[in-house]
Amino acid sequence: MAKATLRIAKTASQPNSVSYKVLADRFPAFRAQWEQLFMQQMVFFCGDELLERLSQGSEDVREETVKFFTDPKIFSETCAVMCQELYDFLCLEGFLDLPVDWRVSASEG
Repeated sequence: MAKATLRIAKTASQPNSVSYKVLADRFPAFRAQWEQLFMQQMVFFCGDELLERLSQGSEDVREETVKFFTDPKIFSETCAVMCQELYDFLCLEGFLDLPVDWRVSASEG
């Protein structure tokens, strides 16, 4: 997913970019592509698995699991938390520079 995101967002092909890190000014493009791909993968993989279990009448599907896909607020908040944690991880590992204003807005939200 990261390779596809970097290729689509063209973070390394912009002026003053580096090939080993997403710089802070390239983060918005990276973030937009990452979150789109992340949500698509989440829906395609998990949604298909959930539908299969529900169609088989599986008793082990929890109500919270169904709400995850049927309530857009729960789904988007969960994805936001997962992406924020990923961005922090990539930043700590040296692969991503987060803009200062993004960190402030993320801590306020």
